[in-house]
Amino acid sequence: MNRKFKALYFLHTAGWGNNSLCGYYRIRYSDGSSVDYPLTGGKNIADWWMPKNLPEAPVGIRRGGADGHEIGFYVAKWQNPHPDKTIASIDFYAASRNDEGEVDYINLQSPVPALAAITGEF
Repeated sequence: MNRKFKALYFLHTAGWGNNSLCGYYRIRYSDGSSVDYPLTGGKNIADWWMPKNLPEAPVGIRRGGADGHEIGFYVAKWQNPHPDKTIASIDFYAASRNDEGEVDYINLQSPVPALAAITGEF
């Protein structure tokens, strides 16, 4: 990235992601510091199935699924607490991992976040 942003916007969703910590974004600054943005189910991210506006993320994309149910992605705004710092990179972490450190896709109780796009506000 290597740019300064006032805010970042994340277009994301989750499987099984309604009521728990789904993961987080780690925003890394060029000075070596970082800040985490937690993805909290029902607040700024939620399940892709039957999307509804959230307190911190409206539905950004809503489409009909193959079986007639709606699916969707949410737009979450992260306000940069250090807009004077250059953002060097962003890491994306899932909350659930198996013993090998990989995302646990098998456990249907665990949220699986999915990120489609990021954009920024100067």
